[in-house]
Amino acid sequence: MLIYIHVPFCRTHCKYCTFHSIALGRNTNPNSAPMVQEYVDTLLLEIAHWADRLQGQNVQSVFFGGGTPSLLPPKIIGTILDRLQKYFSLDANAEITLEANPESFRGSLRAAEYMDVGINRVSLGIQSLDGIMLHRLGRLHREQDSLQAILSAKEAGFVNIGVDLMWGLPEQSIRHWLQTLKDIVRLQPKHISAYGLSL
Repeated sequence: MLIYIHVPFCRTHCKYCTFHSIALGRNTNPNSAPMVQEYVDTLLLEIAHWADRLQGQNVQSVFFGGGTPSLLPPKIIGTILDRLQKYFSLDANAEITLEANPESFRGSLRAAEYMDVGINRVSLGIQSLDGIMLHRLGRLHREQDSLQAILSAKEAGFVNIGVDLMWGLPEQSIRHWLQTLKDIVRLQPKHISAYGLSL
C-alpha cells in the first residue's frame, strides 16, 4: 500500500499552483499557528480511522506532499510517522518522501533532523535556477537557496534526492532550459522531475 499525506500549508501561493494550500504568510511560525495544530490533530484521527478499516496493511511508500510539508518541524513529521508505524506495517525498505521548498530546507542540521525521524527521500521544488523566472512564478527562494538545499540534504546523509523543475516558462529559451538541466545534473540528484508549465 502507498500512503500520500497532503500538508496544505505554504508561505504564499505560487502563481501557477492549483493544489490546495493555505498561505500562512512569510513570517508566521508554523509551530504557533492554531490551524497547523488543528490539522495535525485531525490527521492523526484520520490515520486511526483508516487503520481500523484497512487492518494494518503493509506500506511500501509514504509521501508527504503539499503545500509545503517542510514547513512542519521534524518533530511533527516524526509524530505522524510514529502513528503510521503504530497502525500499519511500514516495510523496512519503505520509501518515505518529504517534499520541500528550498527556503524552508536550509541547513544540514534541519535536514538531518528529518532523516532522524524517518524521512529517507527528499523532493526539492526548485522549478528554476533563474531569479527572474522564480519571481514570475511567485516563488520565495533564490538560486542560492536551491543549491544550498541540495548540499544540505547531501551533508545530512540523504542519498535519494529528487528535484522538480519547470519548463515552458514565459520567455524561457531552449538554451536557458538546457543550461538549467546541466547545472542540476552537475549536482547529481538521484531523480529529476520536469514539468511543463500549465495555466
